[in-house]
Amino acid sequence: MVVCMDNPLFSLAEASARGRLAKLDGGVCVCGFRFFPMQRIGCERCGRYGDHLKTEAAEAHGTLIAAVTVRLVTDPDLPVPFTAGYVRLDSGVKITAIIDGETPAPGSPVAVAAHDAIEI
Repeated sequence: MVVCMDNPLFSLAEASARGRLAKLDGGVCVCGFRFFPMQRIGCERCGRYGDHLKTEAAEAHGTLIAAVTVRLVTDPDLPVPFTAGYVRLDSGVKITAIIDGETPAPGSPVAVAAHDAIEI
């Protein structure tokens, strides 16, 4: 399970056994390129912008690509260690999130859950 903090980039969608799955507010261009978070400055693939980009919810399931355990940070209020993961969602969008619990092997399926606050 990977988790993200509840923020304006996504909203809480549905309950799951270990948390609340996130509804990621991403976007899609008329060329078919999907991205997160939603923005209107231009498509990374074709360069179209404005009305060519539409809001689209990204799936809350994907595959872990890589993970790293962070042991040192500059913010003294941030508890360490914690593990960050790079996830390719089923829609093709890639995100970085905190991994909750044991770190799965790269290539493992994961779900993205949203939390009001996160204890690392």
